[in-house]
Amino acid sequence: MSSKSKFERFGVLPNSRDSGDLELKLRCQVRFYRTVLAELKSKSAMPWNTRLKAWKLGFKSKSWDFSNRY
Repeated sequence: MSSKSKFERFGVLPNSRDSGDLELKLRCQVRFYRTVLAELKSKSAMPWNTRLKAWKLGFKSKSWDFSNRY
């Protein structure tokens, strides 16, 4: 069974992207810059090395628990 028929079976339409990879790359860059701006404006007392560790694990400083020590 092809993947096309698997998705059609559940009524999921195929993804069509007109502008290709450029749009995706730009969206990712904008999301990254917004995250950096939010962290710069954050009033968290968390040190920057801990913030970077949290980012690597997929967290922002607001949601990172200080007890998380990996």
